[in-house]
Amino acid sequence: MKPDQIATMVLNEISDIIYISKIDTYELVYLNRAAKERLGCSKKGQWVGKPCYQILHGRETPCEFCTNEELLAQGECTREHYNEKLECYFYSKIKLITLEGVKARLEMAVDTTDLRKVSVELKKKLLIEETLVQCVRTLHEEADSETAINRLLKIIAEYHQAGRSYIFEIDYEHEIVNNTYEWCEEGIEPQIEYLQKVPLSVIGRWMEQFERQGEFFITSLSGEVEKSSVEYEILETQSIESLLAAPLRVDGQITGFLGVDNPKLNTDTLVLLQSVATFVIDDIQKRKNVVKLYELSYEDRLTGVGNRHAYMEYLRTLEGCKHSLGIVFADINGLKIANDTYGHEYGDKMIKSAARILKSMRWEKIFRIGGDEFVVFCVGVSEKAFEAAVKRLRGICEQNRNTTISLGTVWLKESRNVEEKVAQADRLMYMDKQVYYDKCLQEQSAHDKNVPEDLRKLCKKHQVLPAQIRVALPQESGMLQGVQREEFCRELRELGFSVEDE
Repeated sequence: MKPDQIATMVLNEISDIIYISKIDTYELVYLNRAAKERLGCSKKGQWVGKPCYQILHGRETPCEFCTNEELLAQGECTREHYNEKLECYFYSKIKLITLEGVKARLEMAVDTTDLRKVSVELKKKLLIEETLVQCVRTLHEEADSETAINRLLKIIAEYHQAGRSYIFEIDYEHEIVNNTYEWCEEGIEPQIEYLQKVPLSVIGRWMEQFERQGEFFITSLSGEVEKSSVEYEILETQSIESLLAAPLRVDGQITGFLGVDNPKLNTDTLVLLQSVATFVIDDIQKRKNVVKLYELSYEDRLTGVGNRHAYMEYLRTLEGCKHSLGIVFADINGLKIANDTYGHEYGDKMIKSAARILKSMRWEKIFRIGGDEFVVFCVGVSEKAFEAAVKRLRGICEQNRNTTISLGTVWLKESRNVEEKVAQADRLMYMDKQVYYDKCLQEQSAHDKNVPEDLRKLCKKHQVLPAQIRVALPQESGMLQGVQREEFCRELRELGFSVEDE
């Protein structure tokens, strides 16, 4: 076998494309077997003498990426290119040779499509991992919940080149869904204000998809969503043509979803959205638990108003404030008697009733600082407005026969010596309570038998001697007649109170 025959045999066994073409005319003078098979040119007449750009690339004119000039200058070169005819990527090594006195190019092209796909996939995975790490770091390092989640939404939107990303949370009790977080690119109008209390039924189709397949991609609003549906109307109003969405789950139940509007990049995989959703819901739950713990430490569990801890914290913020301040010290009348007579469940109802009365005034800060005591602060209120509000409160208290409240009030032009002024309001409340008990004696309420002991405890609390208290007892006072009246007076005198007939 001649050397030329051996060379041809070797070249034909190579799976890469090998060809030779003339530099000046681009005419093909050689194709190996692999090239003929891939280009569909098994017969010599189909390719010999024809331009390389026509046979190899399906073009009518020389390729704009042709390296002939570089080859003539350097004698050899390499290139990477995409062959549109074969729909493959190639890496080529090219050498300048001479055939019968004519300069020609000898090119060996290696198909790198599969390798390139692997490389692209690796790059995508790496980008997803880097983006996910960035998201997790943002949630971990940023203390403020809203700031952290908004930054995360920005990262997700930028990854998908989207104009808007958001979180919706489901309220199953009221069968609604609310847009709780949102990030918008500059120039994109925020929608969060309009997407509150959306009926859960509107996303019924989405909920089915979340349950069936998890995350999903609506590639075309007009092509995939029924135009007569409320879902279509809402999305179309927001100029949403496509979107990505992934469910948020707590213990297997879907509690919301993470969404991206009009994504332009990385839409072939939803891995990032799926992974981020897990971290997002964990972070939201963690932050909700922190808020709940905070509320428990500052909130009176029975009434929902601030507790003594919150009261002491708030006092510090008031000191030195230049705003006017109205203070109301409120005390529930007869709570101990009610607890002893009817049980603590009844007493709790009285406490909650008193809190509702105070809340009805829509005052800024209400605190329950003891079993039957409340302190209310009204910041920035004028003296006239405060007095009018107190008068209205007294009217409400008088109308409520089941829960009566004694009040002491103080108004300050500036918030100075607030604790002293609270103590002053407490003393005024005590005076108001004396009026209440005088009235109880006159009306013979259901708790008359406990009034002496209650008065004694009130004196002890305020460090007032019973002898300093004058109890006016009318000659005609309902059931207090004869022996009963004498016994009642005896009890009062034994406790040290001064009893006078009227």
